[in-house]
Amino acid sequence: MRQALSRAFAVDWGRYPAFGRWFANRTLFWGAFILLNTFLLFYLIDVVGMVEATAQGFVGQISTVIGVSIILVTLPSGWLADRFGRRPLTAASGVIACLGTVALLFVRSTTLLTVAGLFVGSGIGIFLSSNWALVTDIVPRGEAARYLGIANIATAGGSAIARFLGGASIDALNNLLNSASAGYLIMFGVAAAAFLASALLALTIPTTRTDRE
Repeated sequence: MRQALSRAFAVDWGRYPAFGRWFANRTLFWGAFILLNTFLLFYLIDVVGMVEATAQGFVGQISTVIGVSIILVTLPSGWLADRFGRRPLTAASGVIACLGTVALLFVRSTTLLTVAGLFVGSGIGIFLSSNWALVTDIVPRGEAARYLGIANIATAGGSAIARFLGGASIDALNNLLNSASAGYLIMFGVAAAAFLASALLALTIPTTRTDRE
């Protein structure tokens, strides 16, 4: 059983550097999104200053905005990825999501917060199309199904890291800095940096045929 699992999850990172960089790109992007999504309610209460009931209602509203923006941009993003390339669209998604996250750090009105959510949602929609199309281009052809299965670990891993990092750090930073908001601002800043890092990393992913064979 141990040998079977080892073979199933083995990745030749040296032979397929494109897959390794794609894996890191997805982990960073998805981790940043989960960090925002998981702690947004508490951010609105402790940083923006909303009462809990208002914050809960606004989270529902902004979640709808994000969902609609994902739906609206996902299909056009697929077409654009086919026309202009997967890497540029994947990189653009990180930049757009980063801009939305940076806006969350500074704006306080519900209107501007909604606009920030629209940016994040648009970035996610673009990412969902272009990033998955990109990995189908770079996985080794003889092991495509296995590598695509392993690719899902990036999504799950990024989610787990984000929840652990936020949960372990936000309160600790607030207590250390004697602030009710510093921990959130720092961790949301980390999310913005992760989005940007994912964009820069996307531009370095090789897509030549030798990487896929």
